[in-house]
Amino acid sequence: MSPSDRLSLLSIIITAVVGIVAIIIALVIYHRQTGQSARQLELIGKLNELGALQKKQTESLANLELREKFGTISSRAERLAGVRGKTLQDLEMSSVGTNDETEILEWRAQIMYTIYDCLAVDHVYADADPDIQEQFRAMMHCYDDTWAQIPVLHGDRKELNVPVSDSLLTLFNCRLKAYQ
Repeated sequence: MSPSDRLSLLSIIITAVVGIVAIIIALVIYHRQTGQSARQLELIGKLNELGALQKKQTESLANLELREKFGTISSRAERLAGVRGKTLQDLEMSSVGTNDETEILEWRAQIMYTIYDCLAVDHVYADADPDIQEQFRAMMHCYDDTWAQIPVLHGDRKELNVPVSDSLLTLFNCRLKAYQ
């Protein structure tokens, strides 16, 4: 065998070895990628399960918060019956005698509690079950006549941002998801 034949044979052997090594590397890479893909699919499945569980928990919490406020807001609306038709001037503390002061303080407190109770549950309204949303919306709307006759106190506060002369109904129409 001549030296050139030996070099040719050696070249063929080296090429074959390099080819076999390349095939082995490709198979190892394919095997790793297949394993990673399977793990990724498994993780995606677990994330989807966690997302569904979180959505269910969020809905349950929203349902609980809305149900909790049903009685509170209804009770406050009933207590505000005496405020219907009163103006902001009627609710100012500087224009009353000491006998009316306690009553006016109570009315003012009930108005502000009502506003903040409604705003407090507004952020969870969209997460609640549609049936609970409808019940809450119906409860709120059954007091529309009351809300329309009660002025907004401190409407200039940043979190309220309504004209001072507006009623609770105007505030609720502008700010609450249950009214939109």
